[in-house]
Amino acid sequence: MHRISFPLGFALDATGLIAGATTILDVAGGAGSVCVALALKDPSRRITLIELPDSVPIAERLVSQYGVSKQVTCVGLDMFTGTWPAPADAVLFTNIFHDWDDEQCAALAARAFTSLAPGGQVVLQEALLDDEAPGSLWTAHFSMTMAMLMRGRQFRRAELVSLLQRAGFSDTRVEPLLGHYSAVVGVRRSRGHSTCTPALGSSLTG
Repeated sequence: MHRISFPLGFALDATGLIAGATTILDVAGGAGSVCVALALKDPSRRITLIELPDSVPIAERLVSQYGVSKQVTCVGLDMFTGTWPAPADAVLFTNIFHDWDDEQCAALAARAFTSLAPGGQVVLQEALLDDEAPGSLWTAHFSMTMAMLMRGRQFRRAELVSLLQRAGFSDTRVEPLLGHYSAVVGVRRSRGHSTCTPALGSSLTG
């Protein structure tokens, strides 16, 4: 997964979507690939990675290898039951929602909303299926893999936008990221206030 996630971290930085976010939470951040990329691009960022305890030493090794240990903190906890560090300017999920069913994804979106400071953003980095037609072929194959090996699937853009809106996020949109990947973004304005933006951007398809 490092081969996929490491470039996505640099691509996310290049979009400017999290420009100005200095406190970042990477949920189920795996080996720390996205965290390392973001830390290398901006030394002012302070990033917390949460991952299952047995995986934390792997992330800590990568973080140390790239010399960003002062910027990246790795915390061992279960993302569904543990207490997330808060408040954050941005909460990131990279190839996470496609692992889980809709109910669990909704729970993660709700937890992200609670963990964000007002004005903070959630960013879902996923390979998205086309809304109006089958495919792309690469993403459809990826979706089959998720269905067979995990509990989830690849989502359509509209599905993830709707999921974020139901969790209370505003200004929802989809931005091209890298190759087959897009970033699905939502903003926490304030609890009980939502100004949803249903219009969707386009995704690159490689």
